Amino acid sequence: MDEHGWMNRGSPLYSYTYTDEANCFPKFDPLFLAGQTVKGAKALIEGKRGIKAALCREGLNNFDEGPLVMEELINGRAMLERNRLDKRLIILGTIGNNAPFIGLLGTVMGIIRAFHDLSQATTQGPQTVMAGISEALIATAVGLFVAIPAVVFYNYFKARQKGIVDGAYATANVLMAFAKRKHAGESKADKSE
Repeated sequence: MDEHGWMNRGSPLYSYTYTDEANCFPKFDPLFLAGQTVKGAKALIEGKRGIKAALCREGLNNFDEGPLVMEELINGRAMLERNRLDKRLIILGTIGNNAPFIGLLGTVMGIIRAFHDLSQATTQGPQTVMAGISEALIATAVGLFVAIPAVVFYNYFKARQKGIVDGAYATANVLMAFAKRKHAGESKADKSE
């Protein structure tokens, strides 16, 4: 047991391990506090990148403020980090959502042009319309060709982001559990005196 009495080796939480998805550092265990002081835990994550490290750093820097303050600060940091991760996904989502409309606009304009050409042509008739419509449908195909991969990649990265954020929250929740245990132990010690 460490100096704060947060956990012992018999605890089911003690054997829990979690590998950081972003591989920011090897085997980043949310229970890294086992046998560590808060200062020692801060040293373990110092200079590490990624959302898990950011949330843990926020929690550890405010560990002595109590679990409620720590939880609010971690949630605030998580919102900032999630916004940072969303920053470029917005561009991919916008491309995926709007490319079919641009293709449709090209199709409509092409059909309008085809009918205009038909009205001007006196001898060719259907051939004029068909040539214009085939050109117009190319715009639709290009729009879909751009949109489909963009939506697939957007969904892939959004799911990956959700996994990373959920993993970071899980890690932060374990850290908050340590803080609650520490502060509950201090409260019991204060009451017994």
